[in-house]
Formats: sequence, structure tokens, C-alpha cells
Amino acid sequence: MAQSPNGSKGSAKTTREIREWAIGAGLDVSPRGRIPAEIVEAFEDAQAKKVQATTASAKKVQAKKVQAKNSATVKAAVTKAAVNKVAAKKAPAAKTTKDIREWAIGAGLDVSARGRIPAEIVEAFEDAQAKKVQAKTAPAKKVQAKKVQAKNSATVKAAVTKAAVNKVAAKKAPAAKTTRDIREWAIGAGLDVSARGRIPAECQGTWERPCRRTGGVPMRGQLISLSAVS
Repeated sequence: MAQSPNGSKGSAKTTREIREWAIGAGLDVSPRGRIPAEIVEAFEDAQAKKVQATTASAKKVQAKKVQAKNSATVKAAVTKAAVNKVAAKKAPAAKTTKDIREWAIGAGLDVSARGRIPAEIVEAFEDAQAKKVQAKTAPAKKVQAKKVQAKNSATVKAAVTKAAVNKVAAKKAPAAKTTRDIREWAIGAGLDVSARGRIPAECQGTWERPCRRTGGVPMRGQLISLSAVS
């Protein structure tokens, strides 16, 4: 059972705050003196729900930030792959006179067995080597980019799933109980309860049992059953 606040300076909840909240919620509370424990408990439940809603919103924002960051990472990886592709195309292949001459003969080009190799044959050799390197490098970089994208997608999906679970948990949280709710229910169920003052513990226990099963105010069938038992 929650305790009434002592009103000390700097406390997270004060008598004044609880009293103002109770009046705004339409609860029966005196302007002075000790606040009933059930009103304090109802106030704490309301504050907990507010914190829970704020946390869920913050997690949703965080999930969006993670998604944006992962998208930027994937984009950077793809851009880097494109730059490397261009660099591989422009980079001169390692060349020797023997390699170029053998390649030229194999390609059916007219080249002498000795002496200087014409510049156009050297250029054709370099283009062929660059294309060969590009063909080997491109598939590996494409696979790596797909792996990064899959990993980032899994991270975003996990964050969104966690936010959804927290949202469902917030919806399933049992409703807060107040003296007014219990009193109205008890009168409707035909239980003996006074119009003012503290509600008997056995009456509260009778109220709480169906509340735990339904997550809210007991249903009509439960009222009739409990009334018959009492």
C-alpha cells in the first residue's frame, strides 16, 4: 500500500501536487490534512503511465535515428564501392615488356619480337588488365554491400519490434483503482459499503480479483456472481 507523502521540500511528489491532480480527476479529497492512501496510489499509477508513454515515444525516435544511421552506412558503402570501381579502371596494371609482347601476340596484334613496343599496344594491354581486375573485384564488393544492408535491416527491425512490444505492454497494464470506482462498483454489486470514509479491505479484495483477470472494472456477470457470494 502506498504511503501518503510527507510534503518535504524537493520531493518528486508533494501533497499539493497530489491534491491538485485528485481535484482535476474528480476525486473526493479534502483541501487540508492527510490524503487517503488510495488517492496517493492512484496518483502514482497515473504518473507511471505518463513515464511509460514518454519512454515509448523516446524509443520510437531512437529507432528512427538508428534506421537513418544505418541507411547512411549502406549508402557510404555503395559509394565507396563505386569509387573503388572507377579507381580500379584507371589504375595502370603492372607491366613488363615480355608480358605485353606475349599478350599482343595472343591477341593477334602486329608487334616485333624485339625493340620498343608501340604506345597503342601498351595502352590496349593496360585496358585489358584493368577490365580483368574490375571483373574480379566488383562481385566481392557487391556481396559485402548486401551483407551490410542485411545486417542494418535486422538492427532496425529489432528496434521497431521492441518498441511495438513496449506499446502493447503499456496497453495491457491494469487500470488504476480509486476509492470512487470501488465504492460505485460495491454499491452496484449490492455490497454493504458506506458513502464516505475508508472502504473495508475485504471489499477491495473482492474488487481486485476480477480486475486482475480483465485488466479493468469487473464485468456485469462478475458483479452478479460476487453479489450472490456476499
